[in-house]
Amino acid sequence: MAKKKIVVIGDWFIDENWLVAPQKLYHSSHTGDIHYAARLEDASKSVFRRCGAAEIVEILKKCLTDDKDKDENKGKYEFIGVGIWHPKDHDFMKCAFCDKQKPGKLLNPFTLTTLRGTEKKRNCQFSEKTSQIRCKSHLRLVNLIKNDEKHGKTPPDLWNKVSTNRIIRCYEGFCEGQPQLKYRYDWILSPHEDVCDYTKIGNVFKDNTVAVVIEDHDMGVMNEESAGALATAIKKINEKPKNKKSKIKVFLRTKVDKPAWLENFRSELDNTTQISLVVSDFQLARHKMRERRWFYETELGRASLKILEELKSHPTNENGTGTKKTNSRRSTPPKKKVQKPLALRAAVLLDENRVIAADDKKYFGIPEKPGEKLQLNIGRTTTFYSALIAQHIYWRNKNPNKNKNEELFQKECKIALDAAYAWTKQVAKAWDVDKGEYKPVRHNKVLEKLIEKLDVNPKSIMFNSSTHEELTENWKKSSEKCGIIKLPQKDNPDIKEKVLQLWRGEGILPGYICTDRQKRSNIQGLVASVADFSRDNNPAHPLSCLLTGAPGGGKSHLASCLAKKFDMHFMEYSIAQMATAKDFIDCLATISSVQNRSDEKLLIFIDEVNAHIEGNPIMGLLLGPLWGGSFVFEGKSYRLRPATWIFASTGSISDIVGVANSDNLDDKYQKKNKKEAEKTSDDKKRIDYNKGSDFASRLSGQIIDLDAAGTDLKIHRRKINLKEIINSVRTELINRSGGGFDHYVQIYSGQDYQDYLATADKHGTEKVYLMTKLLIDRWGPISKIEKCVLKLFSEILPANGARSLELFASHFESVRRGEIASYNVPNLLHQQALMRHVVIPPEWLELDKTETEKLKKIKDYKKRCNKLEKTKKEGFVRIETVVKSND
Repeated sequence: MAKKKIVVIGDWFIDENWLVAPQKLYHSSHTGDIHYAARLEDASKSVFRRCGAAEIVEILKKCLTDDKDKDENKGKYEFIGVGIWHPKDHDFMKCAFCDKQKPGKLLNPFTLTTLRGTEKKRNCQFSEKTSQIRCKSHLRLVNLIKNDEKHGKTPPDLWNKVSTNRIIRCYEGFCEGQPQLKYRYDWILSPHEDVCDYTKIGNVFKDNTVAVVIEDHDMGVMNEESAGALATAIKKINEKPKNKKSKIKVFLRTKVDKPAWLENFRSELDNTTQISLVVSDFQLARHKMRERRWFYETELGRASLKILEELKSHPTNENGTGTKKTNSRRSTPPKKKVQKPLALRAAVLLDENRVIAADDKKYFGIPEKPGEKLQLNIGRTTTFYSALIAQHIYWRNKNPNKNKNEELFQKECKIALDAAYAWTKQVAKAWDVDKGEYKPVRHNKVLEKLIEKLDVNPKSIMFNSSTHEELTENWKKSSEKCGIIKLPQKDNPDIKEKVLQLWRGEGILPGYICTDRQKRSNIQGLVASVADFSRDNNPAHPLSCLLTGAPGGGKSHLASCLAKKFDMHFMEYSIAQMATAKDFIDCLATISSVQNRSDEKLLIFIDEVNAHIEGNPIMGLLLGPLWGGSFVFEGKSYRLRPATWIFASTGSISDIVGVANSDNLDDKYQKKNKKEAEKTSDDKKRIDYNKGSDFASRLSGQIIDLDAAGTDLKIHRRKINLKEIINSVRTELINRSGGGFDHYVQIYSGQDYQDYLATADKHGTEKVYLMTKLLIDRWGPISKIEKCVLKLFSEILPANGARSLELFASHFESVRRGEIASYNVPNLLHQQALMRHVVIPPEWLELDKTETEKLKKIKDYKKRCNKLEKTKKEGFVRIETVVKSND
């Protein structure tokens, strides 16, 4: 019986791993900045390892060979490797996959020619009797380099245009612990356009081909021409009548974001074949989404849903040809853009050894880590990808009816994750640091458990899995109005209950409530910048950002959350609390001292950066430390290493920059401000403008106005500015603070407050989450809150942001049994100090008949009171502070 063929096409690598140590000899010359020496003991030690498509072939061979002795030539599958390498290395590539080869004879850094010359009859390189024993490796390798039509060999003029891809990694470490990766060298010559013959791809496909595995590292093998030839060959086999029930399965892993060849490949396949699996790793996920929160305990985050949907879907027109633009006015309008499925399944292996995945129906995650993150993670995603393919081919070919098992892919992902982690553990143990030796890791031992599990009938593994529509709808509802979503009760799934899941109010930053889309996007950019800076081991410049917003807006809390997330040492200062310039210099000296004592990265928060000390702007003292990294104190020069600086100001960027050019200022404002500055004789004011401009020019990170998000809203076909409304009401509260209740109720009849109430559903969700969190912080665990109270939270107007809400939460009364009801809401008539901080809807004021007369002029007051009474009848909303499993 003919063997089933599996074609592996993509980029092939030979990976070298060197352990080196720094040295300094008096007689060595031209050493550069650092002089390294290899730490291998003798010339028999190998640095050789297969990588990329080569490693996939090795793993699949071990997994899919059924015989107990694991003889690759007795298995049911034949592997065909398709790629590009130098013609001289063809025999070397064959020997690299032979079980008889000794790694030390393949490649080491102490010999120029490691392999002996090959015999004409292709005898075994490693036999003691070379002339008698033939090579028994049945691995077929196809080099896409052109052959001469007459002699069937590669023309010599093409030899200098192609390379065998080599990656050299240098590790430094000795005595104890794991070596640290110091350098990586890629010896890769990108193939010229005229060196490949892609017709060879079609020649490798036969009727018994069952799978195609694509491994794309963007090194030239996969391009539009090769993808077209590959798709044509697959389509040709699948269209044969005898192959209709057993079509070729296609597996894809690409490290490139939206590769150009993929659209051509998918369109050429048409409807004859659908990609069975797409796998990505954390580098591509982080590139596409930057720093995101993939999990909330066991629940998938918004970013997970988005990236899985992108991996599974491919945007095309209804005719399946891809989106195209046309400039012709007479041409027919383009057909509606639809999502044509790219793959049935998708999976992403995250950096912290967790997995997010989706099959044709369900989206799920594997949040349980098989172990802690290891320092050396080479080949982790390749092993995960190969293990998924091996299980897919083994199980689904063995019993096609199991394809209908919705939980099968979940089990496959869990087993593949365990295999990937087992591989990284073996890699971590591969170093013999005392001898300076890297022992090549074999997949045999790593895959023993995987191979054993292939014969086990898949059992039910319960994860939090739901359809994409269900998960997306829950996230959408959680960011609207009061953030309430409806979930089936655990005891009675047919009945749905109202739930406020507090953890959904957190954005990308744990502990920081953020639901507004624009604000969340700004915070994501800030978090991504801090993440990039924290990963840089040798930053050239500090990261400096500016937060602006009203007092009590949570600027310092945001900075502390950033420091906690990235494990930075947090240092907080306020310019408003400094009496002299020496106080500020003392702060810089303290920062320098902390840096000298520890290598821990710092996050420095400086509030009220636009304040003055002794009548002078403090921003002038920041110019040197912020960019040059130095300052002078008492005649001594101090050095500051690059750190993360978060500056905060109650004024806007326009207040800081003044007449300086800024993208945040419109032309009219700049011209007006400039004329006023020219007319004034106050030199000090001009100096402030100049220092502000210089300060802004030295900011290397984001400038975020925390009050700007959601400011432009529409009501009755007119735009309103939420920030201006809050500022106006804040001013009124301050001006009316001595007038008591009579003056307070007049705010209700103002147009600003009426506009604020009318748009509460659009901007009030964040206050619902924040007030709930503040109540929990103040009163302990809260399990239920009456829905009318949550409605109050969405409509409350805090004059000083989170600070006012915190004060309001502290005045709740008679809180018992973890429940918040309408009678717990503070009475402003008894707590008149709250009148300076919050404006609550008028129906929540407890008034006698005399005082009610004062509210007659308020628009729809009685109507709102009746509505409140109806809302109270809607009962309580359950509060979830942590993610609960569906088990």
